[in-house]
Amino acid sequence: MPTAVCPNLACGPKCTDISLLSRILSTPGVNEVDYSLYPSRETQLRWLNYYLQAHKQLCKEGWGGTAVTPREVEKLYVQVNKFALASHLLWAFWALIQNQFSTIDFDFLRYAVIRFNQYFKVKPQVSALEMPK
Repeated sequence: MPTAVCPNLACGPKCTDISLLSRILSTPGVNEVDYSLYPSRETQLRWLNYYLQAHKQLCKEGWGGTAVTPREVEKLYVQVNKFALASHLLWAFWALIQNQFSTIDFDFLRYAVIRFNQYFKVKPQVSALEMPK
């Protein structure tokens, strides 16, 4: 399973950074989901570059340097997007379960359909992403 840096572990072992993934996935909204608001590849790469620079600065990786290589950014981009694909399935199934058992006034079935649709829409592109060599 791919991993991403996780600054909330005080620069310790690497882990899947759920907060990073959540930040990118939350841009289309929850109640009124609009995937046209999902950040473009260019926006994600720029944001991930800043994220990695800040992480290196906080953890003092690179012996005084915060330079980030294009390979590092691309690797994190691939990881985040593959986890985003899995996240669509997770939230779609979660919404189906909530639709049956939750007392919250929310259209969980509609939300499940939205997440399933997005999963199948982006699956070909995301599945084609490869880790940089």
